[in-house]
Amino acid sequence: MRKQVTIRFLHRTVLFLFTVLIALSVLFVLGNIQNFLDSSQIIILQFLIAGGILLFLIAVFALLFEINYNIYLRKPYYLGRCIISGIACIFGLVIAIAASAILLLSSGLNLV
Repeated sequence: MRKQVTIRFLHRTVLFLFTVLIALSVLFVLGNIQNFLDSSQIIILQFLIAGGILLFLIAVFALLFEINYNIYLRKPYYLGRCIISGIACIFGLVIAIAASAILLLSSGLNLV
């Protein structure tokens, strides 16, 4: 029973962070279209990096718990959640790397 509560909590956290990252990504794109200030865009990118790393870590833990529980039960009860956690894990990592790359490229080379 305790593992089910942990898996349910982790899965809901993964879904929440996934939707937050999608919303922040849309906000960043719309901010580029509507000419947000550079400082606002940098803050959005920093939140994307932090959220992507957090989503990656929580999705890895959720995936490990779900795989462990699938093996323990010997039934593919949590297989759908495993797939969602795997996709969220990859998505969080890609978002964090992309936001870091955008920040790195936007800072430019300060050779002065």
